[in-house]
Amino acid sequence: MISANLKNALVASGFAKQYYELCARHPSRNAPAHKCSNAEILATLAQLGSVSKLKGPGRIYEITAPELLDSVDFAFIIQGAGTYIEPCLGLTENSIRSGTNYAVLAFAANAEAGSPAHTPAYPRPSFHDLGELKEVVSAAFKLATLVGNEVRRT
Repeated sequence: MISANLKNALVASGFAKQYYELCARHPSRNAPAHKCSNAEILATLAQLGSVSKLKGPGRIYEITAPELLDSVDFAFIIQGAGTYIEPCLGLTENSIRSGTNYAVLAFAANAEAGSPAHTPAYPRPSFHDLGELKEVVSAAFKLATLVGNEVRRT
């Protein structure tokens, strides 16, 4: 479920355009996956805020930081053979949580704005080393803070 407030914040922040640009900068490509440990991931992303590995199944991480609105949560999942990042954003309003992964949020924001569907409709950014992981997650986290700032304005 994506609440009306969250959809409005997504559109106002330019979320879809920025997410699709992130995916274009980090496309799927024929390169070996980088096998990284949880400790490496936590250390690589420590500058973003408090990074924790959540219980699985899977490799799910959450980041909290002072610049992120309290009602907004940000997490990401490392999928597949360890090359795809599935960023997720949630908004809690009146004890009700809405939100989902960025690919679905971008699709919904595009539809809300009356923009044509992106091709592919639900892209995901990819990484092949710890530096690229940091770039992707940092950009996705920044998007979460931008959406939070738009929520704050309403």
